[in-house]
Amino acid sequence: MPGAVFTRGIIEARGRVVAKRDVVALSGSIEPRGRMMAESDVAALSGLITKHETELLTVWMRNQLEAGSLRSGQIKEDELGDQSRRFLREFVNALKSGEVDDVMGQAWSATRDLLGSFSGSRALQGFTPSETATFIFSMKEPLFTLLRNEIKGNAQQLSDLIWMGTKLLDKLGL
Repeated sequence: MPGAVFTRGIIEARGRVVAKRDVVALSGSIEPRGRMMAESDVAALSGLITKHETELLTVWMRNQLEAGSLRSGQIKEDELGDQSRRFLREFVNALKSGEVDDVMGQAWSATRDLLGSFSGSRALQGFTPSETATFIFSMKEPLFTLLRNEIKGNAQQLSDLIWMGTKLLDKLGL
């Protein structure tokens, strides 16, 4: 590919070296991913979640219930719904800060504190750490379905938002 050289996980584009994770393919060429694009992705993701919060919560709750979250009787449906709503709101608040690269940063402290509280109460209720992590990971399916339904005709943006959501939820769940 003219103008770009791939070497050991590093890409040199237009005379400067950038890490693979910082580039995006555009029209067959490799371009460094700009800050503005990341900011527009964050705004798009937080905007879609906010716009479709009720629908997203409904599907997420239904999936959790179908997966047996209440089967053991360890948590009641209203408490699960409250935790889901609170987590989604804190997730969006932190996302709006634009600090999507570091969930250990200040912008995500309220989200981490909330998850710590959920983790403690769930441990007392007899949930395993894996079951608690699954609560967070279970948001992926309804979120990604929402993104697929809303972002049609722009595969790059769709993949960028799915990747952003994956990284954030994985980091928060682990």
